[in-house]
Amino acid sequence: MQINSNLLIMKYLLLVSLLICIGESSISQPIDLEFIWIRVGDSYGKLNIENTTESAECAVFSPAENYIASGAKKGWEVTLWETATGDKVWQQKADEEIEVVDFTQDGKQVIAAGEDNKIRIYETLTGNLEHTLNNIAAFDAMDLSNQNHLLAVGDEAGQILLFDTRTWKRLDLVKQGEDQHAGGQQGTDADVNQLYFSPDDQYLLSAGRNHQVKLWQISDDQKLLPVRNYEGHAATVKSVRLSPDGKYVAAGAGGGNGVRIWDFETGDLLHHLPGTGMIMETVAFTPDGKYLFTGGNEGEGKIGEEVENAGFENNDGMGHIYVYKAPEEGKRKFELVLKKPVFRQEFFDFSNDGKLLVTSHEDGTVRLWGVVRN
Repeated sequence: MQINSNLLIMKYLLLVSLLICIGESSISQPIDLEFIWIRVGDSYGKLNIENTTESAECAVFSPAENYIASGAKKGWEVTLWETATGDKVWQQKADEEIEVVDFTQDGKQVIAAGEDNKIRIYETLTGNLEHTLNNIAAFDAMDLSNQNHLLAVGDEAGQILLFDTRTWKRLDLVKQGEDQHAGGQQGTDADVNQLYFSPDDQYLLSAGRNHQVKLWQISDDQKLLPVRNYEGHAATVKSVRLSPDGKYVAAGAGGGNGVRIWDFETGDLLHHLPGTGMIMETVAFTPDGKYLFTGGNEGEGKIGEEVENAGFENNDGMGHIYVYKAPEEGKRKFELVLKKPVFRQEFFDFSNDGKLLVTSHEDGTVRLWGVVRN
């Protein structure tokens, strides 16, 4: 399903413009987001409509950036979009919720995983299912290495699994965390929520429901070796990223914990960006490392008269993308420079040159933005 109505888009842009004008004029904007297109990535989704069941859980660029892949929560779809037009290329339906999607390093395959305990590998051009890998638990996290042929996935039993994308052979399995249920199909505190390879592929970061952010070194024989923990969050950690220059580890958490930023080398806590919602679902540095984008389910909590997360509801599901300028020489703090009104967010991914941003949202939409430097 696509939203092509000019009237609907005009209403959306009018809403965004109105929200920008209310109380945001005091924030300087050296960077901004320019709306390009919006599509429904979950077949049950509706633009800017509050609900708890539908969501576009993820959306990422292909290596050549000519395509975007997305995964759906309620509709269970894996969808391939054409970046330039937003046209749907193909759509495949899984057996349950799709949590994560990505492309192999050569862009020839789309990888999707989620609640049905399976990793599915599709041919990018046709959408044909080529391989299926089975697991004991549902998947929540995925990342692919940059130069090497490695796939890292994390599941709800606290496991991190490492695969070779040329053969789909499993290379290693380690535990992010333990709890009383971690050996079974689903742990109450062990879920691996996000994974991220360092640009040189020497390290892997993991974030978990057990409040932990961990750094793993990838050995010469492609095993994951624990290096250090990044401490401070007191709730589930949903997102983690390493700055392009390798200086900062940023992670967003639930329970109003906000985003914490550590020194990569020492593990020292450097900054705490306050919580702006129940869970900070996603963090992402611009490719040049000058800005940190953060977002999540600010505004979640009230569906009709039912309050799910008291204290965080704002009745309409609207939130913001928060953009912070990274410290320059002689400065210490991340400075808030932009609050962009938009429905609750699940995931951010930048194009390689940082001029495009794709975002996925809890109303089931996928949105493409131009990143404007002022």
